[in-house]
Amino acid sequence: MKSSNPKLEGLTQLIHESILGDSDLKYIPLFEAFNEKHPSNEQVRISCQSQIGFIYFHHQMHREALNHFLPLIDESEKIEDFQFSNLLLQTLQSLAQEDRLAEAKILFERFINDRCNSNFYHLEAMLVWFTLFLKPTEEELQPYKSKVIQLMDELGYLSQKPTLKEQILDIKEVHLKANKEFSEIQIAYKKDQKSKTIQRLINFIDSDPPEFYIKLAEDFKLQIEKL
Repeated sequence: MKSSNPKLEGLTQLIHESILGDSDLKYIPLFEAFNEKHPSNEQVRISCQSQIGFIYFHHQMHREALNHFLPLIDESEKIEDFQFSNLLLQTLQSLAQEDRLAEAKILFERFINDRCNSNFYHLEAMLVWFTLFLKPTEEELQPYKSKVIQLMDELGYLSQKPTLKEQILDIKEVHLKANKEFSEIQIAYKKDQKSKTIQRLINFIDSDPPEFYIKLAEDFKLQIEKL
């Protein structure tokens, strides 16, 4: 269905073209020009600014990316949670690459409890970033113990690692492995026989992945069996 707003429809098309074009730097003046054509539209301004920042980020031009990201951080209430979470993580990564770790830590502490990070994937990414880039001590990780427990509860996986740092990285690896294996089954289903996919799902479940992925696999298996 086409957008009822021609301005946003044109912006969506430009974003799509930029993605297909591997976020080439040539799209920056196109976003700048689009924004200039709609000076009174806040949504257009924010979207164009964040897209330009992402293009710079994609090309590892972190200083330029931050010039576009940081002003948007103070406009979080105007940005949809999922979009803002991605913007925040890219901002943190760019700050770290520019060795502006003190600023990055302030931003992390400011938003780690924000609703934009209630999503499992964003919360996991934030904690992994904090652990790998700021290299906190175990004592510095203690305030986020409840967040680590939240991740384990949602994933359905209890890490046996002794420290919070090890638990955070363990959750990341276990989640990554299970997601990769389940995604491969889903992709292969398009060309595999029904019986082969069912057997793959049984094998996956028997490998004892996190409960979240067991439930996904069981539901997918039931769906296929009904076909």
